[in-house]
Amino acid sequence: MDKNYKFFLEVNKLQEQAIKIESVMNDLWNEIRKLSSQRLILGTKKGMLETKVRNMIIDHSKIDYIKVKNSNSNNV
Repeated sequence: MDKNYKFFLEVNKLQEQAIKIESVMNDLWNEIRKLSSQRLILGTKKGMLETKVRNMIIDHSKIDYIKVKNSNSNNV
């Protein structure tokens, strides 16, 4: 077989492999982007839930304070 032809076949094979690798890399980057956006959404939801819980605790402590205040004023 001619050396040039062998070289051409080898280059062609390497180009095909490079195209496959590039395709896999693009798929991976797309997955990374999806996961990053999902992480951002989950982080936002977590923050919102933490704020709700904090507000519920504050509201609950206000109710307890009012109950204690009212019971103290009833005792006077």
